Amino acid sequence: MRVVLDEIDKKSYGTHDSGVRKRVRGVFALLEQALVQIETGGHAVANGDTVVDAFLDESGQVRLPNNDDEIVARA
Repeated sequence: MRVVLDEIDKKSYGTHDSGVRKRVRGVFALLEQALVQIETGGHAVANGDTVVDAFLDESGQVRLPNNDDEIVARA
């Protein structure tokens, strides 16, 4: 989950396209809401019926060099 948040954060500041920045910041706001629900209840529900679970990294987890590869591997 952390790598996803890192990528979203990078896009929210690292692009010159204001439309992309706006969309990314909206996605980040939705994820923040989901994370609050996950921390308090163990999972989150988005749009009324979509369950969102976050899987924590195992102890000693080492990220792959490419964030896209890491996201796919963890999914």
